[in-house]
Amino acid sequence: MVGTSAPDFEFADGARLGAHLSDGKPLLLDFADSAALRGVAGERVRVLTAKLTGQYAGELTGVLVRPDGHIAWATADNTTTGLDASLKTWIG
Repeated sequence: MVGTSAPDFEFADGARLGAHLSDGKPLLLDFADSAALRGVAGERVRVLTAKLTGQYAGELTGVLVRPDGHIAWATADNTTTGLDASLKTWIG
């Protein structure tokens, strides 16, 4: 998924990803309520912890969405490998 346009993920509360990207800032999606993901992100990026429904539910545990709506990093196994490097690349 990295490098592709982020799907308009649907969350359990009925919201969709597009509603969270209107500010033009990167967004880390935490689908596993992971303290490890939030710890790596720190104050560098906004984090949305949400339950994912629909097509990707159960497949992804974390996704970093760039300001242009493309995926900069993703994980399916709740690891943080590569997240710090992606954050440094995209937001310094």
